[in-house]
Amino acid sequence: MASPVPIKFSEITATYYRLTGKLMLHAKGTIPGFFLTPSFEQELWIGALKFAVIAYSGGLTKLPHKKEVEFDREFPIHLPIPDFNNKSVLIKTAFGTSDIPIKYVDSDNSTSDIIVPLLATADDTAAPASNPDKKPGYNTTIRPHKDYYLTDKGTLDITAEVPKQPNSWVNIDFNPEFIKLVAASYEKGFIKWTIAWEKVPDLSHDPQRVSVITTVEPEVKIQIWPPIPDSKDIQPYLIHRMFMGGDQKE
Repeated sequence: MASPVPIKFSEITATYYRLTGKLMLHAKGTIPGFFLTPSFEQELWIGALKFAVIAYSGGLTKLPHKKEVEFDREFPIHLPIPDFNNKSVLIKTAFGTSDIPIKYVDSDNSTSDIIVPLLATADDTAAPASNPDKKPGYNTTIRPHKDYYLTDKGTLDITAEVPKQPNSWVNIDFNPEFIKLVAASYEKGFIKWTIAWEKVPDLSHDPQRVSVITTVEPEVKIQIWPPIPDSKDIQPYLIHRMFMGGDQKE
């Protein structure tokens, strides 16, 4: 079983590249020699991205007392996301859990500020002070992605359960430059979307990310300020191009 690894938080970085829509996690440091190469493993967390730095231990040869490691994880995601912590990533190591700030990088390699939709402003005295600290409610959960494969001329079905709560819904989100919706149907509490390539992606745009977003409104809403957003559950799918015998690689 994999265990948390003692990597210093000062040696961990998180960089989001706007052009490719990918979050790059990077870590380096000195760890006990009995650990194999560590990795970033996503953990389910409400309101933020959370990863654990873990590794298996073992080896058939004589192990060094300590060793230097350096490793990355590329995480496709569209940031920023409303009602979500877009400023940092939670990282868990053997030393505990810490916030690692996300650096946003533009296409020209320059950094820029995060732009997210803001909650509407109003006179604070006009609403009950049930949320006196005025802390934003982060109720969005991003699940670990699932890998799917799609041929150049084929179709792919993605299904999701429709929430039973009143005033709740489920929808699908994708980049229309590369993916198109061919059909949608509903049966026995499930919705099915059939997608295909609008434009077959080259290597720099493969895979494409498709997200199924389930929004659930609370049955009873309490009037507080700032308002707590509805709960959102995002299930990402990474759609990889599948090469068949007759396909021409780009």
